[in-house]
Amino acid sequence: NSPSNTLMLISSSGNVGIGTTTPTLTSGGGLQISHATQANVRLSDTSNAAYNTDLAMSNDDFFLVNRSSTGHLKFRVNNSTEAITVLQDGKVGIGTTSPDTRLHVSSSSGFSIKTERGIEDTARDGFAHFYSAGNAHILGRTLILESALRLTPSSPSSTTKTYRFLNDSSILKLQLEVGGSTQDSNILSVSSSNIGIGTASP
Repeated sequence: NSPSNTLMLISSSGNVGIGTTTPTLTSGGGLQISHATQANVRLSDTSNAAYNTDLAMSNDDFFLVNRSSTGHLKFRVNNSTEAITVLQDGKVGIGTTSPDTRLHVSSSSGFSIKTERGIEDTARDGFAHFYSAGNAHILGRTLILESALRLTPSSPSSTTKTYRFLNDSSILKLQLEVGGSTQDSNILSVSSSNIGIGTASP
């Protein structure tokens, strides 16, 4: 039976409804929470209410909210080390628990990121890295050209020589870095059809 003032109901099929007298799930049994504005589930730490975490749904939006000002959201697989970590400032780490950029992907083996259909830069209409007919094509700008292309040995150290290609005021330059400091900024300079060695403006 489901009188009008029922607050929670367990159906004969094993479904549990809170805020609804007719819990319906797409498959199997389970729990349905219904509310006119926002359905919530709260996980509470009885020793500190500030550590509450909410699972909520409003309209068609789903929220997972850690209400602690210092805590992180962590996702574990097989109860092992966190697979995904979200810091309180919004940084997301995949394969690392201490991301230092907006998205930090780390891997101890293999590639950290793999794309089969390329990357599109939506901030620049018509500029994209895309995949076609088994080959990678680059149109317009690439992210690496905004800064520099650095070539470093597989096991770098503070004394390792790193060679850097960059576009410096429309001059293509090959430079040398050691320990993060520029040692030679004009190994090779190309400006239109002019080529210079040891000069910034051939």
